[in-house]
Parts: sequence; structure tokens; C-alpha cells
Amino acid sequence: DFHHWEIAGHAFSIDSHNLPSGLNSLDEPQLKEEMDSLRDWLYENGFGRASFAYPKGAAAPEVRQYVERDYCSGRVTAMGPETLPPRDEYTLRGWSINGLESDQQDVEAAVDKAVADRTWLMLSSHDIFGGEAGAPTDFNETEFNAVVDYVRALQKQGKLKVRTVGDAVAPHCAD
Repeated sequence: DFHHWEIAGHAFSIDSHNLPSGLNSLDEPQLKEEMDSLRDWLYENGFGRASFAYPKGAAAPEVRQYVERDYCSGRVTAMGPETLPPRDEYTLRGWSINGLESDQQDVEAAVDKAVADRTWLMLSSHDIFGGEAGAPTDFNETEFNAVVDYVRALQKQGKLKVRTVGDAVAPHCAD
């Protein structure tokens, strides 16, 4: 609440999340149990359901049906950019930053391009830490903070507006 960050649905269990194709790897009864458990956990813990981030970006029709049932939008891992309004609220294109391939300058260049093109850039970082990236999900803490400062400066200049997915796509969503 303090930073107005959105907690999105993602997976109930780490085992399901880590399957080769994420939730797409589950059979129907397992998928139903996973999605029902996640929805219930979010509700019981006071979190909204404006958005869902597909584990590994995998959004098979079987998974999407539950996302459409329980959430106002869903984000895949396609670098984007996304349009506003989006072409499909259940396959929003978001960039899950790969710390082995991208650094601060790459992310800032993507921000600049989105500003210039008047598009929506959704950024996701997984493991923020000090040191050099050792896995695709790693991103250096110093570089992350620099990107945050860069975006904040552009926002203060009125060049962009930072929004949660819920703010941008689903303000009508009743959680």
C-alpha cells in the first residue's frame, strides 16, 4: 500500500510454478485445484485480483479460462510494448527482465522507447540482489535502483505515468 504496488496472482505452489511449462503442465483437476487455491488464498489474505502473471509466460487456453474467471487481466512474458487500451486484456505483453542478457542501460533504453512511442512498458524483475547475475531471473540491485530513479525522474518531468496493471487495465475490476 505504501508504494502502491500491486500483488498479482501468479501460482499457489512453487512446484506447479516450476514445472517445465508452468501451469500449462498441469492436468485439469490439478489446474483447477491450483487456481482455486490461489484465488482463495489471495481473498483470505486481503489481496485483490486485478491481474495475473502467467508463470513462465505460459497462457494455454486451459489456464486462461481460470484467469478470465478470477482476474481482470493476465500478463505474459513477451517483451512488449503493449498498447493502451490493450489488444487483449488476458495476454498483456510484459517484459520479464533477463539479467544475463539485459542491464540498466537496456532497461532505460526500453523506457525511453516506450515514452517516445507512447506505448505501455510493463517491467518484471524476479531476484534483485547485489552482485553479478548468475541466472536469467537475477538483476543487480544497484542497477535496479538506478532504473527506479530514472523512471521516477521521467515521471516528475511529466514524461510518463507509472501505473499498476490494475490501474491501467482494470480500474473497473471489483476485487
